Amino acid sequence: ARSKISTLELRLRAALGRNLRLSREEQGLSRESVAKLSGLHESQWQKLEAGTVGCTLRTLCLVAEALDVTPSDLLKPAKPDE
Repeated sequence: ARSKISTLELRLRAALGRNLRLSREEQGLSRESVAKLSGLHESQWQKLEAGTVGCTLRTLCLVAEALDVTPSDLLKPAKPDE
C-alpha cells in the first residue's frame, strides 16, 4: 500500500514544478529540449513541472544541471508576491 503523501512533500513538489517551469521559460527552452539536456523523457519533465510526481536526488541534480541552477534553487518556495 502507498503511504499518504505529506503536506511538506506536496509543497516541495509544487515548488520544484514552478521553479523548473520558470527557469526553463527564462532561458527560452522548450520542454522537449530541456528534457533531452537532462536525459529525461519529455512526459517525465511535464509531470515534474506539474508537481504530480516526486523525484530522486539524482533526477533533481540532472534537471538542475540541465538548467544551470543548483538543486536548492529548484526547491525554493515562492515569494509572497509570486
